[in-house]
Amino acid sequence: APGQTIRGNVIITNLGTAVDSMLIDTIEMDCNLEGETYQLSPSMSSTPIPWVCTIDDDMNAGRYALTFRLTSSARSDMMVTASESYEVEPVWSTEVISFQFDNDKLVFDQSDEQQTIAITVCNEANTFVEGSLELIGKNEPQMDGVFYRAGETGINSTYSLSSKGCQDFRLMLTPLNLDGFEAIITVNSVSQVEGQTITDESQDISISVSGPHMPPEGLNLGIFELDNKNSLILLASGWMIALLLLTYIRYFRKPAIIEEEEEEEEEIPLGPNEVRIDEYNKVTCCACEARLGVPEGSEPPFRFTCPKCDVRIRVVE
Repeated sequence: APGQTIRGNVIITNLGTAVDSMLIDTIEMDCNLEGETYQLSPSMSSTPIPWVCTIDDDMNAGRYALTFRLTSSARSDMMVTASESYEVEPVWSTEVISFQFDNDKLVFDQSDEQQTIAITVCNEANTFVEGSLELIGKNEPQMDGVFYRAGETGINSTYSLSSKGCQDFRLMLTPLNLDGFEAIITVNSVSQVEGQTITDESQDISISVSGPHMPPEGLNLGIFELDNKNSLILLASGWMIALLLLTYIRYFRKPAIIEEEEEEEEEIPLGPNEVRIDEYNKVTCCACEARLGVPEGSEPPFRFTCPKCDVRIRVVE
């Protein structure tokens, strides 16, 4: 597997007719042979020479050959190669497919009834994968979602990716109703990898669909609206202020000055030959209309005779 090691031993033999110094190394990668030379007599073989190679982390799955190369110091034109095969196994970390979104929080309303998300899916395995994308999640049936591959106009949710390869998609989302709801959806990939079916899940996409604007269950004051809680607080505050104001008026206002109107005494109608004393302490005779002085010391009611016409006059209050 990538990042792991392969190891073994190699033996070299001098097939020439003279003593020779030989150098062995590997071509594709470093296997710690250190470039050491081995001096061998004709037909003589070396002791087993150990080698260890580390497979690159980004090496794809498959069968490979490791080439050993032998050169001679005595014969500069001589080079011998031999190969050892090894296989890199298909591996991946926690997921085969990774996801990248340009937006994972969407808000829909009457003015924005359709939105598109750019999605990039990448193959994290070291081998070829193919598969397709699908939508799942809370309230997903209330959303219409279709996938388009970048550069294409037709609906297409499939991908075929070599190791570390990526594919760009556009996900077009449309609410099936605008009555107002919340949704949490994810993009799932269903991949075929080396005869296995692997499902990976993206991060959540949060969706808020605004319903028709309704007045709050509270007060609409024209400039702003209050919900039930704030409306109750406002009304309670108003009643408290009113009660405090009434209490203040009751206990701290100045007493009103009550002007008592003097009741006018009703005058009793005068009878025949009756007169009243005026402000000058005189009376007017009801017969001859002479102005007469009242006898000194007299208090109504009393009678006296008009000295001009001899009519008997009664003086009342």
